[in-house]
Amino acid sequence: MFDSFFDPLAESLGFPAQTLKYLVCMLSTYPLAFFFARVHMPIPMKHLFSIVVSMFFMVFGIGPWEWVIPVASSVVVYLLLILCPRTSSHRIVFLFSMTVIVACHIYLMLLRWISWDLDFTGVQMILTIKLSSIGYNLYDGYLGEKQPDPYKRAHAIKALPTPLEYFGWLFFFPSFLTGPAIEYTEYRDYINLSMFPNKTIPSTFIPAMRPFAIAMVLFPCVAVAPSLVPPTYMITAEFGAQPFYWKIGYMWLSMCFCRFKYYYAWKISEGASNACGVGYRVEKTKEGASEIHWDRAVNVSILPCEFPENFHQMSKEWNVSTAKWLKNYVYDRLAPPPPARPPFHVTLATYAVSALWHGLFPGYYFFFIFAAFGDNLGRSFRRKLRPYFLGSSTLKKFYDVAGIIVTTLTLSYAATTFVLLGGYECYDYLKNMYFIGHLEVLLAIVIMMLVPSPHVPQKFVKVQ
Repeated sequence: MFDSFFDPLAESLGFPAQTLKYLVCMLSTYPLAFFFARVHMPIPMKHLFSIVVSMFFMVFGIGPWEWVIPVASSVVVYLLLILCPRTSSHRIVFLFSMTVIVACHIYLMLLRWISWDLDFTGVQMILTIKLSSIGYNLYDGYLGEKQPDPYKRAHAIKALPTPLEYFGWLFFFPSFLTGPAIEYTEYRDYINLSMFPNKTIPSTFIPAMRPFAIAMVLFPCVAVAPSLVPPTYMITAEFGAQPFYWKIGYMWLSMCFCRFKYYYAWKISEGASNACGVGYRVEKTKEGASEIHWDRAVNVSILPCEFPENFHQMSKEWNVSTAKWLKNYVYDRLAPPPPARPPFHVTLATYAVSALWHGLFPGYYFFFIFAAFGDNLGRSFRRKLRPYFLGSSTLKKFYDVAGIIVTTLTLSYAATTFVLLGGYECYDYLKNMYFIGHLEVLLAIVIMMLVPSPHVPQKFVKVQ
């Protein structure tokens, strides 16, 4: 219907028409979100408004039939939550949700190998987080006070939402296309205004414009950078013949620019979520005062992601809503109760779920298996090696700076396989890099096995 307008416009701008439509949908969330926050409407109308807008985004921005799987899988999950016993429905729903997203990944792999074309899988990935979490929310509500974890108690649900509430949450338009996936209880408290003082949404203009401005600054890099330092160059023989220090620099710069497109999308979504007010959060200080934050919809912290001290920090600050889902609905559900330390297979299983959620291309598994070992290794460094550097502020600064440099380069080395995806492409790249990151991790594991855990005075243990 809009092709006669967008096709020539996209050609003149040098963008694919579908990408341009998708960008228009992302940007249109701002006026819609400001409208949503300021116009008073009955709660059922709020749910319906989100559903209609998000359905339009799917049909217009992605494709005319891209709504079928997201809607069908959501209906099936709702029926499972009605029919299955509360003691097992959370596991059944989690398994079903993951099976659907994996089946979608398989279908699209067979349809087009290694393609970044827009399709419904991005939306389905966000829905997978929501669908798999609500089963556990209802189970935690069934447990009541027997659930010891404060986060899980805070997000527990006593009764299944109505179909309109359920679909209004799943299809909440400000974060529908790119996330973040907010908890049902957060959506409920937003829609009924109970999260706001006097049930009045405060001014949202500045909190919305701040992430929007960051996104606009990043946009030129998103549009131009891929042609300047393409990751595919790293699989060529020409790249392999370059000096090693040059290859390290190219690898880091290429991955830096690749991250920018995620920063752009997530900052746009963060701003839209703030525009409607759902990003608002009140925190009580120790003195009892209220501090206002606009961080509920933050899905990435750019500086910690660019300069992480270890793998664990990167995993917490990158794709925050997914990291929370993996922690609260995968890692913590597999881990033994405190104070027992979770075994390594819990970390490995969590990264495996993350890999399956992303897709089935070999590059994802090169990355996530590597990251699981890197994360576990970082914990060993912090437990065994870091205490030796806490006796002096100079030594501690040296440790922190060295950790940032090593982590940044090692993550860039691993993340390239996440971008290249194909098994042969990943192998050619790793061969060009002499498998240096794998050798580094293997050597570090051996060293950590030999380093004894030091006895550290209590005053040093609390140094951060």
